[in-house]
Amino acid sequence: MNRFKSIKRLLKDFRIIICGLFILLLALTAIFAPIIAPHSFSQMNTLDRFSGPGPEFLLGTDEFGRDILSRLIHGARLTLIISLGAVAISSVIGTLAGLIAGYSGGWTENILMRLMDALFSFPPFLLAIFVIVFLGPSVINLILTIGLLYIPRFARIAHSSTLLVKELEYVEAAQALGASIPRIIGRHILPNIFAPIMVQMSLTLGAAVLLESGLSFLGLGPPPPTPSWGRMVQQSARFMQMSPYGIIWPSVIISLTVLSFNIFADAVRDNLDPRLRQ
Repeated sequence: MNRFKSIKRLLKDFRIIICGLFILLLALTAIFAPIIAPHSFSQMNTLDRFSGPGPEFLLGTDEFGRDILSRLIHGARLTLIISLGAVAISSVIGTLAGLIAGYSGGWTENILMRLMDALFSFPPFLLAIFVIVFLGPSVINLILTIGLLYIPRFARIAHSSTLLVKELEYVEAAQALGASIPRIIGRHILPNIFAPIMVQMSLTLGAAVLLESGLSFLGLGPPPPTPSWGRMVQQSARFMQMSPYGIIWPSVIISLTVLSFNIFADAVRDNLDPRLRQ
């Protein structure tokens, strides 16, 4: 019953509805990109270079005459695959590390959390550049690198939440009844700290999109001809005086995507936290 009320409360927030619909539309666009895209993302039309929006090319063309809309659609697939893969890695490993550290305490907690602090002390963008330059630009390396960078955020949230929950009566009752540690963590602690973790997942998705776009802008993303929003901005910046559309549309879609994930996370946090509900 409480879960039903929580879902009903979330659906009443216009921020969740608007941002959720945009995120859903973006996900569907990425899934059905080959069907939705009006042109091939690599098809060059030399006679239509720097064309403005029109009936044939709805958002215009770039310096090679490639359809900007088709490249944005295919770029959404790449960006979401990298962002979702990175968040999946960071949320699973970070939450598990935070749960173990918070429940175990002692030297286990000190080792795990000091390791997280050491990783958290590096600037994410600089560390990502170093790792990608060392490993080489590819989709797998981007997923692993971005996922590694955001593990400490989930570990800190899971750790602090576990410290609070493990002192509650129902956890102590489970311990008194002889429940195993995995059962206590999985059945009694994890479900009660999932709300802040879910909020952090949405925030990290926005950060991962921005980080992937920044790395692609620097030429550290997947190599051409694979379309990427960040690389589209980087390639079109040189020709902005001739045609601004190649840099405007990718910048707009990156901004809207990051903003939607952040607002969605804020709205979920405001509705799930009783202290912020008003």
